[in-house]
Amino acid sequence: MKLKYICPITDLDFEKYSQAETKKYSSPGVEIDAERIPFGTASIECELDEVLSAPGIIQLGVESAQKGYDGIMVSCMGDPGVAALREMLDIPVVGPCRTALLYAADISSRFSVITVTDGVVPIIERVALDVGVAGKMVSCKAVNIPVLELCDKQRMVDALATLAIQAVEKYDAQCLVLGCTGMIGVENKLESYLLEKGYEVPVLYPVPIALKYLESLVSLGIKQAPLSYPKPPEKERSIWKLLNP
Repeated sequence: MKLKYICPITDLDFEKYSQAETKKYSSPGVEIDAERIPFGTASIECELDEVLSAPGIIQLGVESAQKGYDGIMVSCMGDPGVAALREMLDIPVVGPCRTALLYAADISSRFSVITVTDGVVPIIERVALDVGVAGKMVSCKAVNIPVLELCDKQRMVDALATLAIQAVEKYDAQCLVLGCTGMIGVENKLESYLLEKGYEVPVLYPVPIALKYLESLVSLGIKQAPLSYPKPPEKERSIWKLLNP
């Protein structure tokens, strides 16, 4: 099985971190290849970034399907380009936001999301509405650390810890979702911190959840429903000529 992990930003470091990270989550016989988009934005922190990144995501996704990949994961908590790729491709396409929110809603009655910046909050709220779990998401707050500054792990952990306690004590959250795929390697630290404070609260990091979900879809021969994601009509779309002169 070959899975494509699309890094939907142009930052080279994120591609490197993602490729190293996927090795931890690969099952025997499963190859996961992380690749960044050829054009777009350095990070995604608002609707504008999502729109500008979408053409690169779509192009890379289509190329991956043509090369024989069995499934695609778009690694961003806004799930940019996921719906478009589901319309275009006959292989399963997943996004980490919708997947992690569904898992959180299944294992808890009330959950909170902690994301990067304020611009991402309404995007995640819309995904929650789209997948039908908005009633269980009791809060979505931002640490206000830009994506490209998440490499400062201690700063990130400290900020996450503050909002995690707030989510549990103020909003009665029973589960937490990390709201950015760049929040690498902190979920266990946050869980341990909460346990020290007397709260046994699962902390979900969306990347392994989305990858394992995608792997299960491929194994079971399941893909997105064609009636929900019908094929786009044939027409002239001049943007591809501009992006590929």
